[in-house]
Amino acid sequence: MGQALSLVVGREQQVRPSRKSFEQALGTSLSRLTDGSLKVGIQGYDSNRWRLDEILFTLDAYGKFAEAVLGETGKSVGPLDVWGGGQVSQVPRFLGEDPFDNLSKIKSVVPELTLKCIYRGRQAFGFLPTSEEIQRAAIFESASRGMQVFRMFDPLNDATNIAPGLAAVNEYRKEQIDRGTPHEMLVSAEALVFYVRPPRNTPAVWTPRDLCEYAVKLAAMGFHEISLADYSQQIPSPSAAATAIRRLRAALDEGGFPGIAVNFFAQGERPAINRAALLAGAKSADVAIGDLSGGLSNTNIRPLLHMLLQDHGFDISLPNLRTHPVLQKLADVESVISAIAENHRPYRMEFSKADAKTLSDSRLAFNAVSALDSAIVKNWNTLIQPSIPAKYVNRWGKDSKLEYLRIVFRKNFEVWLAGGQFNPVSPFGYISSFQAEALARAELAGRKLPLGHYRKDFQELLKGRFGRNLGIEKELCDTGLVRAFHILEVLQILWSNREVIGRRQIELFLLETDLSKNISYDVDEKNGRVPLFEIDNSPKVETILREADFAAIAGAIDCGMWSADIRKILMFAISQEKFPLPVDGLEIGMQLAAELELETGIEFNVHSEKGNFLSEKERVAMSMLLFKVNSHSPYSVTKDLYKQIKVPRDNTFYGDIEEDIRPLDILLKEQVLDLADVLAKSSLLEEISI
Repeated sequence: MGQALSLVVGREQQVRPSRKSFEQALGTSLSRLTDGSLKVGIQGYDSNRWRLDEILFTLDAYGKFAEAVLGETGKSVGPLDVWGGGQVSQVPRFLGEDPFDNLSKIKSVVPELTLKCIYRGRQAFGFLPTSEEIQRAAIFESASRGMQVFRMFDPLNDATNIAPGLAAVNEYRKEQIDRGTPHEMLVSAEALVFYVRPPRNTPAVWTPRDLCEYAVKLAAMGFHEISLADYSQQIPSPSAAATAIRRLRAALDEGGFPGIAVNFFAQGERPAINRAALLAGAKSADVAIGDLSGGLSNTNIRPLLHMLLQDHGFDISLPNLRTHPVLQKLADVESVISAIAENHRPYRMEFSKADAKTLSDSRLAFNAVSALDSAIVKNWNTLIQPSIPAKYVNRWGKDSKLEYLRIVFRKNFEVWLAGGQFNPVSPFGYISSFQAEALARAELAGRKLPLGHYRKDFQELLKGRFGRNLGIEKELCDTGLVRAFHILEVLQILWSNREVIGRRQIELFLLETDLSKNISYDVDEKNGRVPLFEIDNSPKVETILREADFAAIAGAIDCGMWSADIRKILMFAISQEKFPLPVDGLEIGMQLAAELELETGIEFNVHSEKGNFLSEKERVAMSMLLFKVNSHSPYSVTKDLYKQIKVPRDNTFYGDIEEDIRPLDILLKEQVLDLADVLAKSSLLEEISI
């Protein structure tokens, strides 16, 4: 304990007998770091394709690191962000694994560590809005399997969208308290507050005051912690991070919530910004380890730890500190991650040519970039390249896909501005990026994307169907496009209900609103008007509807002779109201599970497993509704998942449950893969477009 250690004081190096003080500083620093390697890192770099055995092997090494921290410093490491989001919704699709079963096994490897997960508000652990009953079941089931901290967010910072999830967490917490559960083992809810940087010379949608008021509202709702989140490197500097943290802290104190901790989450390799947030009062900051850090993940733990210990006067790059048992165990974790990452590296997008500033300026959340890249690769030969003039492809040469990706990045910024400067975290990062791709492809081909060909979910985002969009309210958006989407929905309703409404009533509406100048009920070759049945496909419609009198249209809907049902849906079409949550609960899910049993011959256990909230059959029922997707068969993911669990396939590799969205791309990665090795690992190569 009396071993001399090196200190850094200014530029001078001194020697003191200070092992104890070093370990105090080391333990304190590590206790303030939340590791997200196995959640944010795997999702950002490898689209959640790490198999459970790879995760458990890494966790075993991390557990030994955590034991060393506790043994050497007397401090516990911070929580592990290791589940939720794509680790729940994508694992069934691509790996055929049950994420809830995975969670139990994860907890069994690190029973003493606090686990944290991401929870997507209305979307719960999936991609589509989920009923309150299913949200409650999902939270209770995951809590019963060892999840402790539920990090909740809504991309629009709409508090009402995360209220049902919060209520479920606090209900479970109350039951724990009634059972006498120790305080340190109680579940808790952490709310994300998104930092969104306005473009230069443009008013901010979310001002510092707006963010502070939102944080206070979340605290008043019953959240236990608040985290300032930057999902696409929007915070420009360490001083900006420090200022934002201090503002949130002051607002919570003044609002009567001095006990609510403020944390910090940021994507990218940004140790100085994380350090500034911690120095400004953040309780914790998110990091990642080795090959799962930086870029599309959280900042690397090493440089941040180096800075934090330098603040205490220690330089961990010096030999006598570098070999400390805690840092040696950290090196072991880095080695394990590096070895496993090698198996996935051929499928990663490399960002050496797409610099961080390009990504940040695109306002595209980094966890959406790899999916966008994969979709471009997959659809290049069949959809994208054939629609782009050859002069562009020839000019781009061997880097054509990467150049196209950059164009989409730039277009995404325009989409983001048009949509009201929303936070581009999932699912909005995917919505905006794929909308940008469709617009970029059309423009390169010299054509205008018809209004009805815009992504349905992008239209819904601008119409307020996902929740309160402050950018739309403040009119810091493309107001003409927003109005055009609303009017388009009105016209679609009129046409799809024409037999009920009648031609005369529709033509009267078009006349009263002046839309009849450019839109007709039927074909009008003489005047060149757009017939209603072509409203989705005509490139002229966007201009027509942008210039339409929205007030006159609203008035005609209000005064029209409609049936009650038609009036209701027309009024909704011109409103900024959000979709109500679904009402499908476990009863419907149990019916679907029973159908699955009949269809496959599988028989699910109806008795709750020890310590778990749901029985196997109830878990299947919940999953049917939790993992539903926009497809012809929305429950197919869960059906295929349980077929795979009950009757495993041989050597599944990168996406045999659902067609893989990350095929091999030799040009982007500039690597030549050993196809013999790939073939030895998988019989699935035929299904992947190379």
